[in-house]
Amino acid sequence: MDLKDNWAEKRIGILLFVLSLILFFLALIINYGNIVIRYDSLFTLIFSKDSFFNIVKVTALDVHPPLHYFIVKVFINLGHFLHLSFTDIYLGKISSAITILLLMGFSWKYLRHDIGELGAGLFSFSIITMPQLIWLLTDVRMYSWGMLFVTLAFYCAYRITIQESWKNYILLTFFTIIGAYTQYFCSVSIFGVYLSLFVYSYLNGNIKKIRRLMVSGFVSVLAFIPWINSN
Repeated sequence: MDLKDNWAEKRIGILLFVLSLILFFLALIINYGNIVIRYDSLFTLIFSKDSFFNIVKVTALDVHPPLHYFIVKVFINLGHFLHLSFTDIYLGKISSAITILLLMGFSWKYLRHDIGELGAGLFSFSIITMPQLIWLLTDVRMYSWGMLFVTLAFYCAYRITIQESWKNYILLTFFTIIGAYTQYFCSVSIFGVYLSLFVYSYLNGNIKKIRRLMVSGFVSVLAFIPWINSN
């Protein structure tokens, strides 16, 4: 690649990333003071005021796992502890919006080394301009966290195809488990990740990858059994 072209791509990638950050914080500022939320979000906020024990107890009767309610509760409690002049509604919205910032940070910290500045910048810009962004920034629900965990699980699977390391399998297992404890549909998406990686390993005749992948899947299922039994 021509050095001039490479320099231009880096500059464009950096510009897109900075623009994405500006748009993110601008969206937070615009959304400040907006107390309009949907019924599901109101349910989340009310639910998060309960104790951790009661959250687990009640969500066992609900359709969603408890991890997201824990996250919202921690964010709101932290806001109160720091004496932030934010309403619980805004703190709850921040607890959902922060995932967008984490995805952008992930793109610049990790994706940049795999696909370059331009790829990382395009990834961040695509996240901040997707049609669902307003919904993710105004709802206090688990879908943005589910998106984060599925994305990280997919990235771990991608790294496994490049580097045979137990670290990547452990991270894949971790994000699979917390994804499942965030939203059931995360399990469906991550199953597709496992299946794709299994087919890739099989076609390449890599028995070691297949065995490690099976161990990862088994541990993930085992970790989710207590919650299945509680329902």
